[in-house]
Amino acid sequence: MTTDDFYIPLILGAIIAVPSIWQWWRVNGWRSWPCVDGEIQTADVREMPSRAGSYFVVDLGYSYKVDGEYYSGHLEETKPEPYEYAHAMKDTPVVVHYKPNRPEISKMDLR
Repeated sequence: MTTDDFYIPLILGAIIAVPSIWQWWRVNGWRSWPCVDGEIQTADVREMPSRAGSYFVVDLGYSYKVDGEYYSGHLEETKPEPYEYAHAMKDTPVVVHYKPNRPEISKMDLR
């Protein structure tokens, strides 16, 4: 076994792993951000056209406070019963994760 035989699989493994790790961090990295209490302020339903007809999107607008400053964000979801879901979510307390150095960037956690 030569040195090249060792490094080639190692390099190929890194080429495959790095994008996967980056994708995971992009999707789930916000879970490590600090969190605060927030509240859903608005819950609007929009009909979206598609090739197969249309579907409904619920846009949840939320607010939260970091270091005495108020911020807001939104999350879009598709649900089978959008109007009922929107009605039920309005004024609901939620957990909001925010980016430590840029608290205006946030993600509402609906787990």
